Amino acid sequence: MNFDSEKIQELLRHFRSVTVIQHDADIESATLGQAMLIVVGIPELDVPRTDEIITSANAVALKLKGARYHAKRFQLLQAQRLKDISSDSNALEAYRRKVNLCEHEMLYEFEAFCFQFKSSLDMLAKILGPALVPRGPLSQELWK
Repeated sequence: MNFDSEKIQELLRHFRSVTVIQHDADIESATLGQAMLIVVGIPELDVPRTDEIITSANAVALKLKGARYHAKRFQLLQAQRLKDISSDSNALEAYRRKVNLCEHEMLYEFEAFCFQFKSSLDMLAKILGPALVPRGPLSQELWK
């Protein structure tokens, strides 16, 4: 990232800080690519409407990256727990007797994954407004 660019400097003056998020090309490309397909099909497209759609698409990508993070974290915890249980005869015996042992960290990661996934759907729904609602005085009357 070029922190000397005029746009970055302007943002730093305005917001005072920058958060850097790991780049996930597959999620970002797919999300923004789909947003571009929506944008090119909108008649009478204007800059504010395009900005709304692209901003929402970026929010979807961010939430999907969060969901991916929690899914990977869950898999790591699951693998570690399986390793721990496999080497613990007491835990193995408990599982054989169908004793339910609560795995808090795994539960929290699964819950975080679900929240991120739901949030990505919420952000996706925000694209529908600027993409589908017609603009102009007549359209405002029709959508009342």
